[in-house]
Amino acid sequence: MHKVASQRVACCINKYLGELLNDTEEINLHDHCCSGQHGNIHVAVIFLLEIKEFYSKNSAVINYNILDSEYTHLEADIVYALIEKTRTDTTAKVVLPEDWPNLVTRIEREAAINVIKMEQKVFLNFISLVKRVYIYRKTNAEEKPVSWQKIKCFKL
Repeated sequence: MHKVASQRVACCINKYLGELLNDTEEINLHDHCCSGQHGNIHVAVIFLLEIKEFYSKNSAVINYNILDSEYTHLEADIVYALIEKTRTDTTAKVVLPEDWPNLVTRIEREAAINVIKMEQKVFLNFISLVKRVYIYRKTNAEEKPVSWQKIKCFKL
């Protein structure tokens, strides 16, 4: 599941960065460290692709900070908890992908949750891309092991 989840996160970042990089000087992303989902090769590849595609048009700086999960109080964590609570408390079943937006829009809160529906074509296979285009190195230039879970910041 972790490989699939990390690809979904990478696709969302890809979509978000693609919309911002054309007219933005600096992009700051903050995320919590979730085992196997965020601080990994798929997210690194997304940043490399975005920089390669957009850097010639703009000199935007991208800061991606991965926070320790036990210390974060990100709004996304609260929203995720509300979605999970609503899912378990409702009799409605989530079977199809379009069931998720329907469930999320039923959540009552002061600030409405903005649901962005993504088309299937924006979900890319980053595992295949990593294997085909990039070399997945498990050691750095000094031949020391790279632990993706210990990386806390990408700055490009």
